[in-house]
Amino acid sequence: MDKNSVQNQELATVLRKTDGAISHLITGRTKTVDHETSTAIAKLLGTPEDFWSELKASEREHPERPAEYYLRTLGLNAGFDLMPGIVVDHQLRVLIEKWADCPEAEYTDDTLILAPFENARLRATAYDTQIGGIWDGLPRNSRPKMLKPGSHLTIKPGLTKFVHTLEHFRMPRDMVGRVGPTIDLLSSGLIVSHGPLIAPAYVGKLTVGVHNFTEETVTVSSDVRFIKVVFEKLQSKPEDQKPKLGLDADYDPQFLLEEEERLKAELETVRRARGTSG
Repeated sequence: MDKNSVQNQELATVLRKTDGAISHLITGRTKTVDHETSTAIAKLLGTPEDFWSELKASEREHPERPAEYYLRTLGLNAGFDLMPGIVVDHQLRVLIEKWADCPEAEYTDDTLILAPFENARLRATAYDTQIGGIWDGLPRNSRPKMLKPGSHLTIKPGLTKFVHTLEHFRMPRDMVGRVGPTIDLLSSGLIVSHGPLIAPAYVGKLTVGVHNFTEETVTVSSDVRFIKVVFEKLQSKPEDQKPKLGLDADYDPQFLLEEEERLKAELETVRRARGTSG
């Protein structure tokens, strides 16, 4: 059987579970898969026995495996119907893993890319970005100064600096991102100036104005919870599907994957030095 042709109803019948339970499994809300369920999925998909025998060999040590492990291996999380509305944490995680796991040839204009992605920054209905770099003046016809992991952003009283995210975005043509400051940023005395939305088909890092509204100099770490992005699926694709290009819009997906690994390693080194993690 072609694994891509498996329908929720088929899985529900074979696994003797409700349609809702199957939906939770495929979208990632179900966190673990027991041995009985994994065996039933294997039979339905016609997975080679040697593959599953290797998994079963360590079942005594791992009686319950992460559901995402099976989904990624079997391709069941390669796509699922995302209804219009706000994308919640487990849905966003599946979308991000989809682009990270698929060959470059499978990237399309409807693939959501967010890199680097850290699970610790994922909220119930939003993702908290971090600072990537700053400009000394206006961003026109210039390049920003990149901030190293663990460095700081300092803004004097009443002044504004243009700052971009560390994260690179590639928005699907039927999705927008709602942008706002995090409570961490506001409580430090900084506010951000940006339009309310990341447009469909936007590509690049996100640039915002950061203003110090206090009477004191404010310094924050580059890995502060900077601005939050709420992803929302639209009811249909707009007629205007021309890409909106931001900073570093020419980065290709393979480079982003390699850059993500490098940045995560640097961030982990900084956090270990601080005695923190995640």
